[in-house]
Amino acid sequence: MTPVDDLFFVPHLAQRLKWICVFTLFLATGCVSVPLDQPKAYSESIADNVNTHFGKLAVGWANANAGKSGFFPFQLGMDALDARLDMAEKADMTIDLQYLMMKDDATGSAIQKTLRVS
Repeated sequence: MTPVDDLFFVPHLAQRLKWICVFTLFLATGCVSVPLDQPKAYSESIADNVNTHFGKLAVGWANANAGKSGFFPFQLGMDALDARLDMAEKADMTIDLQYLMMKDDATGSAIQKTLRVS
């Protein structure tokens, strides 16, 4: 090989090795699964939820929109965050943050502030 060939070959070799490593890791972790036979924690919903702010809204909406979905997609993440913060401020009984990951950033600070006030 000439020095020019070496300059052309080495970057491509590094790129190929990188993709081989990524592919190998993908194959190695693709077979990992979560055991489904783990005991589940007992939980239940609050029985008297129709007398809450959101319970009344939900009953009214369901009666006016029989057979329709209550799903509403937000176009922007800030709209979704604003809706969640508004619901937390208006919650009468509980706030479920089961799937929320808290970070030390503006979003986490806004959620923590709303929870303290609520």
